[in-house]
Amino acid sequence: MRTLPTLLKQSTDSLLVLLFAVLLVGGCSLAPSRSGDQPANVGGAVQREFDRAVTLMKAGHYSEAIPVLEQVIEKDPSLAGPWINLGIARARIGETQLAVQALTKAIEVNAASPAAYTELGMLYRSSGDFEASRKAYLDAIKVDPQYSYAHRNLGILFEIYLQQPDHALRHYKHYQSLQAQQDEEVQKWIVDLERRVQSTQVKTEVAGQ
Repeated sequence: MRTLPTLLKQSTDSLLVLLFAVLLVGGCSLAPSRSGDQPANVGGAVQREFDRAVTLMKAGHYSEAIPVLEQVIEKDPSLAGPWINLGIARARIGETQLAVQALTKAIEVNAASPAAYTELGMLYRSSGDFEASRKAYLDAIKVDPQYSYAHRNLGILFEIYLQQPDHALRHYKHYQSLQAQQDEEVQKWIVDLERRVQSTQVKTEVAGQ
């Protein structure tokens, strides 16, 4: 079974994976998303400010990115990408409630954004609201069944927090099936879980004899 330091690493890695997925949706080479996580046609000034916020976030300067994102939102509050990244930035500096508010607003703006639901799920998980976390991940999968990071994080929730290894295995395997290249870390989790599930089944069968 994985130790607490390993668990913390999983949570951090998951957040970083999602972070860069969101940034690729809304920054650098693409424009901030308006619907369905697709690029929106935005003005040059808005795009430049958004790109600047993305650069700050990549460098870990979340506090500095927040006012830049707020300026982008003020210019065009109908863009989902800035709201999502604002939620991520606030979460990274410990402003959980404000992060939830930003992500909730992102979903209001674009109910078809799996990234917003997944990030919200991680916030709920970290605060101990596992049922709300599960629902958020499932909402992400509902709007996009191929959004692999929702499956990965749902697997972590089922395995570590809800103690439902069968469900965890299903989502880990689904996550792997969506990868162009196998995630070696998750594959180790799958092997470990399969071993534990098999051991439990054997013990149950022996006890029932």
